[in-house]
Amino acid sequence: LWPGNPWWAKPAALAALLAHLVLDGFDGPLARHLGVDSRRGSFTDTLADQIVVTASTVTLMAAPQPAISGWVGAVYL
Repeated sequence: LWPGNPWWAKPAALAALLAHLVLDGFDGPLARHLGVDSRRGSFTDTLADQIVVTASTVTLMAAPQPAISGWVGAVYL
């Protein structure tokens, strides 16, 4: 989806999404282990997760060659 669609754009997007998944799995347990967990942090984490899911789905629907149809994306969201 990068302008000009260079060869590295899709692997970079996949790597960024995988990094998000791995790091998102560590932040909650790490906060609990360090004793700095809070309701505000939990809310912020949930909100950030929903933003990533929404942005990823909209991007898949709006791509020049959409990976999913608008109907499927709308039902998912």
